[in-house]
This record gives sequence, C-alpha cells and structure tokens, in this order.
Amino acid sequence: MPHKQHPAHKPERSITYTTIILLLIIATVLIAAVLINNNRQNGTPVLDESTDMSTGSPPEASQYQPPQKMAADSAPFAILTPEMWQTRIEKLLEQGETEKASSEMIKLEEAYPDFDIDKTLLERLQHNER
Repeated sequence: MPHKQHPAHKPERSITYTTIILLLIIATVLIAAVLINNNRQNGTPVLDESTDMSTGSPPEASQYQPPQKMAADSAPFAILTPEMWQTRIEKLLEQGETEKASSEMIKLEEAYPDFDIDKTLLERLQHNER
C-alpha cells in the first residue's frame, strides 16, 4: 500500500544534477564572454588570427600594440572616479588644453562637491589660465 503524506506536508523540491551542471555551464560561458570582452577593450592579447595555434601563444612582444587609451580617457559615458577625473585634467594641462581642463574641473567640482581636489592641480590650472 502506498505511503500517504500528511495534508500539511509539501513535497521538497529538488534540483537535479543535470540542472546544476547546466547552470554551471551557462555561468562559465557568460564569465568567459565577459573576460574576453574586457581583454579586447583593454588591449590584452586574446586568441585571434595572429595567434600561433600550434603553440597557442599570442603574437610576439614586438607585434603587440598597447592600448591607446587610459581608463581616464575611456568612453564619454563611463563613470569617472574623482581620481580618474584629476588624471584627465592633468593630462589636458600637459597637452596645453587649458580651457578643456578648466571645464573638466568645473564638472568634477559639481559631480563630487565633497571631494578634496589636489591643491597642486588647482594651482597649475589657475597658473595656466593666466
């Protein structure tokens, strides 16, 4: 005779090993896709047409092209930390772009009013504006 369950007892839901394996495969594929995308954005060599498939090694160091942009110079929609913003302003001053540096300083002060801006950077900016 089959065992009857108590009416208040609900059967436990179990996750099968197949479900766990599928979830792990999906997570692994997603993580790999994110890492490959980040490597491409950062200029890190990945396996591509220039990779020697017999050894699996990336191009020689002499063929490697470093990324042209620093994090502070990334896409305009990227969120900049105050430190990254200061780096951008310093670079603009080094390039002689005082007006852009001044504009970026104003944006930095508006975005992070409580941030303690480097005093030497402020002095350099004021000196270059004269």
